Amino acid sequence: MKKKCCFSKAKAKQFIFSIKIFIFIIAISFSSFAQPSGFQDQLKVQGGLFNGLFSTVGSTFDKAGGMYAIEVSGKVWAIRFDANNVENRYLLLDISNEVLNTGDLGLVSMTLDPNFLTNGYIYLMYSVNRSFLMTGIDGGDDASQSGTIVRVTRYTANKNAMPSFSNLVADSRLILIGTSPSDGIPVLGTNHGGGCLLFGTDGTLLVSTGDGSTTANDVGSQGSYQEAIDAGVITMGQNVGSYRCQMDSTLNGKVLRVNPANGDGISSNPLYNADSSRSAKSRMWAKGFRNPFRMTLMPNTGGHHPEEGNPGVLVVGDVGSVNREEVNTVTAGGQNFGWPHYEGIDFINLGFDNEN
Repeated sequence: MKKKCCFSKAKAKQFIFSIKIFIFIIAISFSSFAQPSGFQDQLKVQGGLFNGLFSTVGSTFDKAGGMYAIEVSGKVWAIRFDANNVENRYLLLDISNEVLNTGDLGLVSMTLDPNFLTNGYIYLMYSVNRSFLMTGIDGGDDASQSGTIVRVTRYTANKNAMPSFSNLVADSRLILIGTSPSDGIPVLGTNHGGGCLLFGTDGTLLVSTGDGSTTANDVGSQGSYQEAIDAGVITMGQNVGSYRCQMDSTLNGKVLRVNPANGDGISSNPLYNADSSRSAKSRMWAKGFRNPFRMTLMPNTGGHHPEEGNPGVLVVGDVGSVNREEVNTVTAGGQNFGWPHYEGIDFINLGFDNEN
């Protein structure tokens, strides 16, 4: 004996309507990825276990179409395509023995000089394992290697290599930020260390930095704070956790604006002091960030001379704690975006108070 369908007419209509909605959503999903006329999708590089790229966290192209990619472990690749669009990879640099790759730390940002095809300059931002910082010996990627710094360095790619810029000029390493423990960006835990590198319209190098703390309500004496004090990464007076974002004497929680030739601050920065051009104050452009991991420059903004103090409008993605995520627009030097006391525009973080 056949069973009767358990659907009523009303349920059947509802089921058919649901199917139509599902098909409509699928159609919209496919159409939303369609490129406009004149554009095409082209897979350039696919990472993974079987083709040699692991944990790729950034890539960029030079003006001749050459591609460059970074792995969080500390590798930099030049990627080229022949006339048949066959990919060839060249390992430009491997500093994995120096890079601390744990948590969200590692080699996190790369940018090319605006005149890269002439000078070959590549800029990198990465955390340094503490053993390497103090002794030059690889200490590995264990979390105990925090209480260290984030560095910004410059290397020079060789334009005479075959193919062009597929290897580095020997001994071209130049440390711009982090020449010593006290000159670097402090990081006392396994997060909120390095951020993003990019060039302003005026040719200055802009660097976003995290608060270098350990937890949402870090007001000091947490994480590897004693190791950082012992190493000279922070002073006892800077043992205030996330409040370093509000201290002009440290590089934490800031957007820095520096000379790409030497890492010094720019004379048009809001607190620049010619007698201490490498100080945190001289390098600071804006402050009060928690984890400004990525930022970009708004097109058609900024002047063309560093002395004007107008690198352009920055749009900064700042990772919040548990209440607000922020997208901040930095329109001028000296702006304060409030962390750790504020999240977003109006939320007061009660985990912090004015006594700290």
